[in-house]
Amino acid sequence: MFLLIVYFSQFLLTLFAQTQQDLKNADVFLNWLDQNQKFFSTCKPKILGNEITLCDQTKIDKKELSDFLKKSSFDAILWLRNKNIKIDVLCDEDLKPESSLVSECKSTVSNKNFEKVTSLHGQYLPGENTVLIRNSASLGSLMHEYIHHLQYENKTPVFGKVYKKERTKIQKALIKIMDDQIEKVQKLEKKKNKKELKKELRLFMSASEKMMKFSIWQDLIDEQNIFLLYLSFGKKIGLPEKDIEFAKINMTKICDRLKKNSEINYSCPI
Repeated sequence: MFLLIVYFSQFLLTLFAQTQQDLKNADVFLNWLDQNQKFFSTCKPKILGNEITLCDQTKIDKKELSDFLKKSSFDAILWLRNKNIKIDVLCDEDLKPESSLVSECKSTVSNKNFEKVTSLHGQYLPGENTVLIRNSASLGSLMHEYIHHLQYENKTPVFGKVYKKERTKIQKALIKIMDDQIEKVQKLEKKKNKKELKKELRLFMSASEKMMKFSIWQDLIDEQNIFLLYLSFGKKIGLPEKDIEFAKINMTKICDRLKKNSEINYSCPI
């Protein structure tokens, strides 16, 4: 029994040490983002020959994007699935379908938040390598999520870090901390252990605050880069005008959100 108690105590210490390390990793990464904020704020995608380079060093084949936009919706989805990307199409009855995506749509998908946020045309889930897309979405929106996939698969570092892969790993660790702390808090509330409850709540709040800070960089790096790509090179790759206009609308929204954020010094690139 004594040995069991010792082993359990060591296990708890190991878990606590891992939690502290995960929080430290988040701080280090957020500090790195802050240090390079000026670059990410002003950088724009570049094109050289047939290669497009995003600011996080993701490389994209220009011809591949042009060919993608020439496909039917059915062929585009088949092409993505042949790359082992899972595609879930949500039936969007409130919007008029623009393509044959409607032929295979579902009334529900794996991510309930996507179903609730009706303004989201698509979403890429990196951990599951899955694209969620509404049946009313355009090929440009579907391609947007494919580019998110390419960002996640990128292995070339920028300023010493592989941005999206490392950020996703850290966010996954923060989500685990929050989930674990919620479970502990619920148990401590039942026991009315106020001292331990405050300790676990502090850990939850620390992870939650760091998690919220990453939304700034999701806008600034991930989303802004794709919309700037569409605005800069949309006509070159054959992007329909409606998708270019949609990119302008979304860039304006990103600019408004980032300019209101006091944590960064941001100037809208459009």
